[in-house]
Amino acid sequence: MSEMFRKKPFFLKSLLPLFVAFFAAAAFFISYNNYLLDKSLANLRVSLKKLERAEESDIAQTVKDILDDTFIMEVVRENLDATTLAKIEFTTQIVERVSESGDELLLEDALEFLRDVIERKEGDRAAIANTLDTVLINLNPVQRKENKASIERSIESLEKSLLSAQGLGLQKIHFEIARHQMLLKEWTKALENFDKIQEIDSDSTVAKQAMFYSAIVHKFQGDYLQAKEIFSQLKGDLSGEMQALTSFEEGDTLYRMGQFDAAAEIFESAFRTDPSLEINQIAQFRAGYIRIHDLKRVKDFDEAFGRGPGIRIEKITDFEPGEINKFYNLVVEEKTHQDLFDLIEEAPESKLVPSIARAYRNRGYNLARQGFELFRRGQYTQAFSRFIFSEEQFNLAIQIEPNDALAHTGKAIALFYLKDPESALEEARLAKSLDSKNSTVLANLGFVLAENLMVDEAIEEFTAALKLSPNSSILNYNLGTLYIIKGEREKAITSLKKAQLIDPEMVNTLNNIGYVYLLEKRYREAKRSFERVISLQEDYTEGRYNLAMLLYNLGRYEEAKKHFQRLQRLRPSYRKTKWFLSEIAEKEKEGFLLE
Repeated sequence: MSEMFRKKPFFLKSLLPLFVAFFAAAAFFISYNNYLLDKSLANLRVSLKKLERAEESDIAQTVKDILDDTFIMEVVRENLDATTLAKIEFTTQIVERVSESGDELLLEDALEFLRDVIERKEGDRAAIANTLDTVLINLNPVQRKENKASIERSIESLEKSLLSAQGLGLQKIHFEIARHQMLLKEWTKALENFDKIQEIDSDSTVAKQAMFYSAIVHKFQGDYLQAKEIFSQLKGDLSGEMQALTSFEEGDTLYRMGQFDAAAEIFESAFRTDPSLEINQIAQFRAGYIRIHDLKRVKDFDEAFGRGPGIRIEKITDFEPGEINKFYNLVVEEKTHQDLFDLIEEAPESKLVPSIARAYRNRGYNLARQGFELFRRGQYTQAFSRFIFSEEQFNLAIQIEPNDALAHTGKAIALFYLKDPESALEEARLAKSLDSKNSTVLANLGFVLAENLMVDEAIEEFTAALKLSPNSSILNYNLGTLYIIKGEREKAITSLKKAQLIDPEMVNTLNNIGYVYLLEKRYREAKRSFERVISLQEDYTEGRYNLAMLLYNLGRYEEAKKHFQRLQRLRPSYRKTKWFLSEIAEKEKEGFLLE
């Protein structure tokens, strides 16, 4: 008994304070999560986290639903932010497209706008609040919803005050009730209160606001025709950002109705009205998006392809263009209208938002990345079209930000693949003059130099780039490949082994290591390297071709035949595949023993 009583003071002194602190912290976080957390910002962060970690497009529908609810939270705020609303709505449309098409590359578009919105909203809050929000999101990354019971109590209280109000005061109360009902998605009740505002005084400022919100409600109900009529009627009575937001909503409504041409025209018209407003710049960007993805006015590039990139046949894997595939992942298929250049020139440069220039640059990079991947797969006509569009986007970015080195270096890559090596080199050198401390700028210059057979200069640029980014597998890979071309095999293996150490599953590196072994007649090691390549990526044509050719030269025709047949299914006209198959067929006729 005496020992038990001696343990109590120990418990009270040592453990009880810990329990108290734990429960106090838990109570604080629960209270903060329910009452102080910015639920709209929290949902944007949750959406961003889900999209960044998404492994399949199924998550897109979940994120779309979260963003729809977040849009409602934002639109009913007392001081709504037109640009934030436009970005959320545009992001929702992109995510919906991913959900329907499964094209996950488009998620980068959504991520770009989500990050912009989050940064914009965080800038208006205290650092400690942002930190607490981040902790809560990491602890519980789920959608935050409004407290239904709390909203209903607020509505009940507001309805009681209707009895003693009149005129403008009465309108304001109906307005607040309707906004609360929008949070609950009680669309019919919200419209009833907006209608009552019009009955009291249709010319008041509150009545104009009520018209805007009633159109939003009609849109959420799917009554797009009514919503479109209200937005169209209302925008002439407004000015500034509210007019721009109303035009944006009109365009969005037309888009939802499937009237893509009309929607694009509304967005472009808004930009022409006032190019200095960020929301109108987003509208112009969205117009281009519609023409690219919905109208799909892709020209026939067969004629243009005749002047396009030739097919380079080498045993060595083609160069990766710098670190272009590590930058952005947008996919676009159509040029923005040429007259956008004129509109940008007419806009005051000081008022053009840098994020819009970055958006065009991002789009250009990802078009180039898409083009490069298509080019490697042998889809040359499609690749050529991507590079045409890529150059257009870089030009738009440069129009807004002339000294953006990343836009110039990206344009250099596009120009190279459009068979304009001189202009490509000029752009790449210009990019370096603007920023000589950026590894991507140096790497892309090295790429253009290498493809122009200026190997020594290319090695210098890749070496300089590696000093800035020593852990880049792509830079080590490119440097090693250049040493192969120079015949310096020892240096080549050293660089390629570094690339392999950084990224053991980079098939380009393994393929080129195998090629060096092939040159040194280390056939067993070469075979292992090529087999490793196709075990990692079955449709990697360079590695399978090299393995098949090695087996053929070793007289192992049956094995070689299987790989060449697989290549013929993947790329029917790839290099000398048909020739090797015909040679193997002749050997079969001649009675060669096929092992």
